[in-house]
Amino acid sequence: METDSDSIFKRIKTVYQATDLVEENHTLWVFKNVQKVQGLEEIGREELFRHQIKSSCQKMSHNGIIVRPNKNATVMIIGNHSAGKSSFINWYVGENLQSTGIALETSHFTMVTHGAKSQEIKSEGTLRLYPFLHELLQHGDKKIYGTFFANLNTKVCNSTERSFECVDFIDTPGLTDGNVKYHCDILEVMKWLSKYVDLVLVFMDPVGQGLCNKTIDMVEFLCKNYPEKLKIYLSKADQIENEEDLNKLYFQISASLTDRLNFQHGLHIYPFSILKNELPFPNRRDIICKDIDSCISFKTERNISSLSTDCIFVKEHCRFLLEGDDYLRNQKNRVYMLRILALTIFVLIILNCLKLIPLPINDLLLAGVGILSTVLIAVSFMIDKKPFNSQQRARLIKWQKYSEESLAELERIKEQYYDNI
Repeated sequence: METDSDSIFKRIKTVYQATDLVEENHTLWVFKNVQKVQGLEEIGREELFRHQIKSSCQKMSHNGIIVRPNKNATVMIIGNHSAGKSSFINWYVGENLQSTGIALETSHFTMVTHGAKSQEIKSEGTLRLYPFLHELLQHGDKKIYGTFFANLNTKVCNSTERSFECVDFIDTPGLTDGNVKYHCDILEVMKWLSKYVDLVLVFMDPVGQGLCNKTIDMVEFLCKNYPEKLKIYLSKADQIENEEDLNKLYFQISASLTDRLNFQHGLHIYPFSILKNELPFPNRRDIICKDIDSCISFKTERNISSLSTDCIFVKEHCRFLLEGDDYLRNQKNRVYMLRILALTIFVLIILNCLKLIPLPINDLLLAGVGILSTVLIAVSFMIDKKPFNSQQRARLIKWQKYSEESLAELERIKEQYYDNI
């Protein structure tokens, strides 16, 4: 039976993909021309739409990538080398999906998701499952992302433990300082992924104690950009003998973090262990599970917010391009006038040199006027930029109209969602 969340997700997905939507245009000869409607995703990939997109990105704090959100909540786990990231995923899922142990430290990014049957999917299939990764491949800097995609895979599991059916995990390589070589700029990849995930779990451990600079760099980035997504935990708490040692660890980790970060509402770090239920202090595995469940429950709301942001971005960027084109068209008239003026002066000078039309100016002034006319012609070519043709303008207007219609659909989606809360 389809839930209300499923229905809303389908409506949101339709706006992004415009599945089965067509429009009919009638020609002068009453012939009917049927065309597929472009959804937000397809519009975002168009070369015409991406023209001068950096200007709109800076103005609207958008990365310029239009991609449909995922139905499941996506949780990325980061932390020091051997902080227990893979072990936690295995515990949550209830199966040994990820290799664990110091010698088997995760060396690449792995997506973990629920499916009808357990299987492993390589890079190409993973890109199909997660559209935002495909967009990164299209628009990302190859120098930064390196062989990230070649080493990317997805593990599908049919477990129904806890809330696994509604959540996808991203298991990341352990962070460590020194001369360790990764297959990509690992921090930049994590920063990019942070925009698209719903929750980031940072695992500190009794050995690392939050002293790894790369881990602190990521926490700092998340605090500044996505503080609502950040949760910090102290993993492997079974290695801590008593509450006094726990307090010492708290102090050491807090000192490492607060030296560089400004926690306006205090720093909360919850200890947990997946090996032991009973500890000398409360085992806060329940807090992690509650954070994940909370993330799942608000996923629909975040998807609605993403749709709103993307619709407004498409609408405003199309408006920006059309206004810029209007300016170029007006400037085109000025360019023509400038050229006519320069050519008129140039012709008069030639006629004067041929003694056909004597001008009442001396030779020195005449030379100056000649140089001026040459400069005017050069400037006219420098400022002359080609405006969009009629077909391009029509497409921009169509995209702008689609984004406005999508915003109207968004209001109806909001009514469905909030009326049933």
